[in-house]
Amino acid sequence: MPYLELVMVVYLVLTIAIALLNHHYLSLPFLVLFLAGFSYTFSLSVFQTR
Repeated sequence: MPYLELVMVVYLVLTIAIALLNHHYLSLPFLVLFLAGFSYTFSLSVFQTR
């Protein structure tokens, strides 16, 4: 069920954009780590269902 991972990837991209616009630079490394993890999990889920 890769839909939950896709929702989290979209949410994190929006959250990173909002953090950049509001100059919250200290939270960016953690958000990028979460984005990398959910993107990796999403890509593995998509490729294993084929």
